[in-house]
Amino acid sequence: MTNNKIRKPNFFIVGVARAGTSSWHNYLKQHPEVFMSEEQRPNFFGEHIDPNAEYYITEERYLSLFKKVKNENIIGESSHLFGSTIAPNQIKKFNPYSKVLIILRSPIEVLRSNIDYDGYKKVWSLIFTLKELLYYENLKRWIDVFGKKNVHIIIFDDFEKDVKREYKKVCDFLGIDNTFVPKFERLNFAAKTNYPFFMKIAFFIWNKLPFIARLKAKEFIGSKKKEKIQKNYRKMDNHNEVKTSIIPKDKRELQKAFFLKEIEQTEKLLKRNLDSWKR
Repeated sequence: MTNNKIRKPNFFIVGVARAGTSSWHNYLKQHPEVFMSEEQRPNFFGEHIDPNAEYYITEERYLSLFKKVKNENIIGESSHLFGSTIAPNQIKKFNPYSKVLIILRSPIEVLRSNIDYDGYKKVWSLIFTLKELLYYENLKRWIDVFGKKNVHIIIFDDFEKDVKREYKKVCDFLGIDNTFVPKFERLNFAAKTNYPFFMKIAFFIWNKLPFIARLKAKEFIGSKKKEKIQKNYRKMDNHNEVKTSIIPKDKRELQKAFFLKEIEQTEKLLKRNLDSWKR
């Protein structure tokens, strides 16, 4: 049974993966007028077909993520839903007054970054990545459902050049104070990580646990301790960053040809030059 006293989220960062979703979740979480869920990627909406992902299946459990909301105007979460064919309509039905943030990065760089981070062996990750990289089709779906005024798009290149400027734009989009300046810390660098052996063992055991067991463990740890663990994990993750791979020229040319039409269609939709993605 749904707790009607819990306010529903009205803001969703939907991707794309490896383009700064975690960073933007963190930036906006610091704003006094914004409540972002402690749990990132609850994946309540969407197809629920990735066997490696965790899902908040029931609405009651999903809304429990927002039970600590006080007087914040913006209530949000971030899940990689950009490539989902059903999530836009699900969210619109769930809360018709929702706003959506999408961060787009060169599809070639996203593909390389995902492979660097997860490796080719994670087939599910690669499948979802390719689905997400149908930028024109996916963008059009979100805009058609929510309308242009309720969808804000950040180009990753702009984010890298001037994060403060992009942050102000997002604040204006959300109708919140744009003079507040958060601590701009980059999270989840798009690079392969080199975890210590004990961390690999811990991840292996954690991923083998049933979802409900992982959920109970998180509840037992508590949000404050969990946040501290996550911060230490991120420091380790970022500290162990290694140089990203260089795509061989022949493969890059093939990828450019593959994504060219997608990029050109996206340019027309956004009315924005994206030549940097074609190089």
